[in-house]
Order: sequence, then structure tokens, then C-alpha cells
Amino acid sequence: MAPRLSTSHWLNVKIRGYHQRENIMAATLAALENGATREAVQKVMDNYKGMAHRLEYVRKVGGVEFYNDLKTNVHAVMRALDCLMRSDFDYVG
Repeated sequence: MAPRLSTSHWLNVKIRGYHQRENIMAATLAALENGATREAVQKVMDNYKGMAHRLEYVRKVGGVEFYNDLKTNVHAVMRALDCLMRSDFDYVG
């Protein structure tokens, strides 16, 4: 069994969304289990911009942030909204 590892104290990522961070943690653990170093994982994360249409930051106009997020099911929409919810947030679908 692989040792339990928390990445929260050393891995820095730029993308939004807890669900995306869950995916990053799983990929990080797989990489480390297969011989990658923490430095190598961090280098990949430093250059990773996220996937197209997955909470993809577009731009800020007049103080409003725009994201491109293509979703195919209700659960995916709910997970994405969890990371964007603020009192000044509107979702256009």
C-alpha cells in the first residue's frame, strides 16, 4: 500500500476548483509512485494552464471575470459552480 501523502503543503497550482485540485492530487500521487520528484511535479503544475472549456479563464472586462466552461451533465455544472460561487456571481448557460 502506498504511503499517505498530503500535497497541500508543497504543491502550488493556479487553476480553480476543488474538483480540479482533486484530479491534480490523484495525478500527483500516481506520478510520485512512479518515480517522479516533487520538483518535477511542481514544474509541470507551474506550466499547466488547465484544459480548454474547463473553467478556462477568458478575461476580465469592467471588473467582471469571464470563464469558458462546457458542461455535459448537471453534476459537472454543480461541481464547477461550487468553486465560483460568490455573492456577485451570475451563471449564463
